[in-house]
Amino acid sequence: ILQVANWVFLAGEGSYQDLFQETGGARSPLEHYWSLAIEEQFYWVWPPTFAALAVLARRRGWPLVRVLAVPTVAFVALGPAIAAAWGPDAAYWATPARIGEILTGATAAALVADRGSPAWTRRATPAALVAVLAACVAFPTVGGPAYGGWLPALSTVTAVLLLGLQHPGPVRRALSVRPLVALGAISYGVYLFHWPIFVVVDEARLGTGGAVLFAVRVALTLAVAIASYRLVEQPVRRLRTAPRPTLIAGLGLTAACVALVAVVPRTGTTIDTAGDDAAGAAIRTDDPVGPLTVA
Repeated sequence: ILQVANWVFLAGEGSYQDLFQETGGARSPLEHYWSLAIEEQFYWVWPPTFAALAVLARRRGWPLVRVLAVPTVAFVALGPAIAAAWGPDAAYWATPARIGEILTGATAAALVADRGSPAWTRRATPAALVAVLAACVAFPTVGGPAYGGWLPALSTVTAVLLLGLQHPGPVRRALSVRPLVALGAISYGVYLFHWPIFVVVDEARLGTGGAVLFAVRVALTLAVAIASYRLVEQPVRRLRTAPRPTLIAGLGLTAACVALVAVVPRTGTTIDTAGDDAAGAAIRTDDPVGPLTVA
């Protein structure tokens, strides 16, 4: 509610590893809201900051994109510095260490609106896509670049991919297939609801694990995300539905989230790590997570 979840975790619980150790494996169904908190903090600060930078650029005759690039580069470089000065937990949770990722996207959007996507990004699109997919598969969930402050720097690769997708090409066609477009449309709901569902629907409650458990979790996540998209998100965006039904649907989803918090205990709910011994060992280790070392 107060949009400061990341600071609460940093001050009271530390890293994801600490959350596992302090709760004996239990996870909060709203734990993933830390990233939404950073996003909301950005929305509070960025509009007046952007307006001030736009006025400055206009008065000085400077290109707006270059003006925006200054704070973007500064915050991207700040991530590793925060990791070195205040440790890996601050590099993961603290807003200044992560805001560079959002600024990179904002600057890329301003570039497209002002000048269009540079032609060179079209040629770089395949390599950028491979790099993003490799990062999704290879990066560890505990430790690694996220705790070394390097995710803002890596977000520049994502920005290159998005800029390149503004141009026609094979990568754009491949990513424009209907299933991927549909998944992108409900992606906010998928992120918002996946973790509560994964916490509540566990092996003990479902009576089975492995691939069946994962499939049920994914199916429920997609179903709830689709419902949220159709009943709440789209009516709010388009204002095609009367305010009262939209309000009722929104209150219903809010009540469901509150109910999850109320009925899910803080202990005894674990995420199935069977079949992922390496991840489980990393989670259970008593050693602190150190910053990423770059050779």
